Amino acid sequence: MFGARIRVHLSDDWTAELGQYDIRGDVYTATLHERQYTALYRFRGNNIDKAVELAESADYFKSVEVIDRGTNGSASYAIVLTLAQFLEPTPYTIMLENDYMPLDPTILQNGYEFFDLFIRDRDRLAELVDRLGSVGDVGIDRVVSDIEMVFTPSPVTWGSLEELLTDRQREVIVVAYELGYFSVPREATLSDIAAHIDIEKSTVGEHLRRGMGHIGKILAERESP
Repeated sequence: MFGARIRVHLSDDWTAELGQYDIRGDVYTATLHERQYTALYRFRGNNIDKAVELAESADYFKSVEVIDRGTNGSASYAIVLTLAQFLEPTPYTIMLENDYMPLDPTILQNGYEFFDLFIRDRDRLAELVDRLGSVGDVGIDRVVSDIEMVFTPSPVTWGSLEELLTDRQREVIVVAYELGYFSVPREATLSDIAAHIDIEKSTVGEHLRRGMGHIGKILAERESP
């Protein structure tokens, strides 16, 4: 397997218009079941109201709810919970319905959606580009044979993580890695991690969710596509 970053431009979609207002965003996490899509978006920039307005203009969104907003330095931010019903294929549905592995977060910048994902071989990558070409303009930003090189944080990033992660979150993530929880296919379960550390399974899940949330945030902010 190897890592790839793919960009998609949907000319008639609100994400393309977003690029006109110098707003950077991402899909922090999302679920998809029978084309029903729930997603948590994060927007950053100086025209957050416009970002929310553009999202509300999309026909497929059934609800768009701002659950948090404020300022961080000189820029504003908003966290937006959305519910959608996709009647037509989208890049995300195409990937999931054809057994690809997109990673969170999906980045929105300059009118493009950027997807990091694992690919089994180059034929599969070519197939994906063809499939995505049916809904938008597609480009490959980079392909790296060593998947860790795509997603491993820099020393500066690790410094930021050290400040954000609690000792227990760090321990749970390290044990999860050592036991093969992040392997493909997965070699360990939450119960395995819980037994190894001697804590409740639900507590393991909570520490993983919060810890990986911090990592996702740092990686998303570390660099632009």
